[in-house]
Amino acid sequence: MEINRKNAMKKWEEMFGREVGAVDFAGRKLQKGAYEQRTSDYGWVLAYILPKSEGGSLSGDNLMCMHVKTAEEKSDLFPTFEANDV
Repeated sequence: MEINRKNAMKKWEEMFGREVGAVDFAGRKLQKGAYEQRTSDYGWVLAYILPKSEGGSLSGDNLMCMHVKTAEEKSDLFPTFEANDV
């Protein structure tokens, strides 16, 4: 699955339904309208769970909505990384 706004909104609805606000797995708050707003306190991205560099699939099952900071902390370190001190 390609990472773009259309697919990000599809994944949002899959994960959070029609909610306009949510929380990622590290406890950071997200707002649906803040997609790719990297300077927002609620900015989020669509990111691979298991990085492609580690053999992660390109399928939608390997993608998750997460806060920009969580995605930066995760980077290619999954499954061993700390996000938001969690």
